[in-house]
Amino acid sequence: MNIFDALEFFKKFKFKTYFKELSKRAKMSFVFGNIMVFVLLFVIFNCFSISSIGYGFAIVVLFLIPDCYILGKLPKEKVTFEINVIKDESSDNTVAKYRIFLKNKSSEVKFDRIQVTYQYYHGILCALDTPYIPEHLSDISIILPVDVHNQHKRTKVRKLPSPIIFPEDSKEVEIEVDLVVDLGEKGYHPCFDWNITCSVALITTDERKLLVLNDRKWREIEL
Repeated sequence: MNIFDALEFFKKFKFKTYFKELSKRAKMSFVFGNIMVFVLLFVIFNCFSISSIGYGFAIVVLFLIPDCYILGKLPKEKVTFEINVIKDESSDNTVAKYRIFLKNKSSEVKFDRIQVTYQYYHGILCALDTPYIPEHLSDISIILPVDVHNQHKRTKVRKLPSPIIFPEDSKEVEIEVDLVVDLGEKGYHPCFDWNITCSVALITTDERKLLVLNDRKWREIEL
């Protein structure tokens, strides 16, 4: 292969356009970028000496490596929803009832799990606050085990009774979610000014998250 054949080869495959498009579609890591540079240099040198080796490596670089990388590393599309959350007036110190209204603004999305991250605050004002026993719960209810002496963040993930599918540009859909406090054997809050902050996210089948509640307080109390 002479220099004119090599130039024609590079022109034909449009290296610049190809990798410009590649960079748009995937965020190449530092390590992968260096590997690509090494392979490209190797291909270029071989194109001026042994044509079969040059063509072989060019095919690998152009088709196999980038395509495999793109398939595995394409950034996930951000899920975009209009979110409106209302806390039900029937909520109490045991059950926090939320009505979540969602309207899809992205492509079709399928949620199959719900994740709750919560943190208990012990308080300082002594009292005995005995929780009520919940009577009616929604289909999506998450039991939150609470240790009144543990103030670390905890996370619980629950599979939805049935997946929720939002088609593209869907109409508003209401989801009822109940968060239930379980105090275990303790059975009561030792302080009057206890509280819980919680965040709720819906998780899609392809591991994308939609945050619908962010650090929401269980109780709005004035001290």
